[in-house]
Amino acid sequence: MYYTGAIKPHLVRCDMAINGIRKFGDKNMTEVTVGGRKILYSYSTPVVVFDGVDYLVTTKKFSRTTCRHISFYLNEEAKTGPYRAFNTKQVDQHILESLL
Repeated sequence: MYYTGAIKPHLVRCDMAINGIRKFGDKNMTEVTVGGRKILYSYSTPVVVFDGVDYLVTTKKFSRTTCRHISFYLNEEAKTGPYRAFNTKQVDQHILESLL
């Protein structure tokens, strides 16, 4: 399955097979799973990547809504994810985008 939604095309390679897509109600946030990595998009921007070990969170400051999306997502992962406690690391936006 290939994702053709509203995510910035230059941030998703055309040949990437999407393993799963999870929407969060009517919020403009989407989690996309690609090759074992979970990527949270706020609107069309990747802001969190789970690399299998750590949650990598952007240091770039976006809107208040995007900050709420990040907090909501990490809280949901703590409640419902496989890990009740996990590490987060703050990284530059270009590093997040290079992982995609």
